[in-house]
Amino acid sequence: MNEFFAEKRKEIFACTILGRPQQRGSKVAMRTNKLDRRGRRRIILRDSNKLSTDWMKYAAEMARHAWGDRELISEPVMLSAQFYFNRPMSHFGTGKNAAKLKPSAPRIHGQSPDLAKLLRCLEDALTGVVYVDDRLVCAYAEPTGRFWTLSDERVDIQLFEKDRETNRR
Repeated sequence: MNEFFAEKRKEIFACTILGRPQQRGSKVAMRTNKLDRRGRRRIILRDSNKLSTDWMKYAAEMARHAWGDRELISEPVMLSAQFYFNRPMSHFGTGKNAAKLKPSAPRIHGQSPDLAKLLRCLEDALTGVVYVDDRLVCAYAEPTGRFWTLSDERVDIQLFEKDRETNRR
């Protein structure tokens, strides 16, 4: 087992971002009417999820508020992120059972959005706000994943720092 995971983790940041977490979708190439220096039409890349940019700005602002004026992290960190989503109405009964989960309702959130794309969006939002660059996220701590909630949709974030002395070995 890697010693990074075996050592006790020191939490250096924790934050909750309320609202439905967004994923960083696939990139879509689009031609513009502007010409590049060779006279060809420019191509720009856009995210397929139009909500992700606004969510990243919101998440960055919430993280900036929680982080304060501390210096940006420039050492490797471990990220734990729990993304909470409301259950769809189809998971509940009807009539007098409207508040009860159906026995067939899944226990584990195995639907869209994709966990890797959720993490990409979150990591990008924290870049330049909490840490210098998202390449410093070297591992994910448990419990990182997607979960159901009966309360607010949100993402709970924790960052853990490796001891600086053992980090230099």
